[in-house]
Amino acid sequence: MPDIELDLGPKTVNITRIWRGDRRAVTFTVTVPDPDNEDERVPLDLTDYTASGAFRATKDADPDDVDNLVTELTMTFPDREGGKVRAQIDCPADAPPRVYWDVEVTPPGGGPLTIVEGYVKVRGQRTLPDE
Repeated sequence: MPDIELDLGPKTVNITRIWRGDRRAVTFTVTVPDPDNEDERVPLDLTDYTASGAFRATKDADPDDVDNLVTELTMTFPDREGGKVRAQIDCPADAPPRVYWDVEVTPPGGGPLTIVEGYVKVRGQRTLPDE
């Protein structure tokens, strides 16, 4: 899957289809305005940042409401200095047909910055027949 460039939005990224039980991953590049050229953007150095992400049953519920949590995403940093953060999605077999998702990065000593949010259409679990 190609990298997606983002500013410190959050950007709305709706996932039009994922199958229950599937594992997928997406890598984002977090960018900020270039201090030397306001028309350009440069990657944000994510050294010492943390990241989190989740699928939730509803968008506006309290993020601490464990009953609203569908699954947490596994977050990694393939290139911190290059502003890259990767979200691995393990879609539960019992996920509802539509969920809300978001990804946040948090600088050391700072508050979280939501970089992406959106809705996900979850499809029924698929099993391909043996050949």
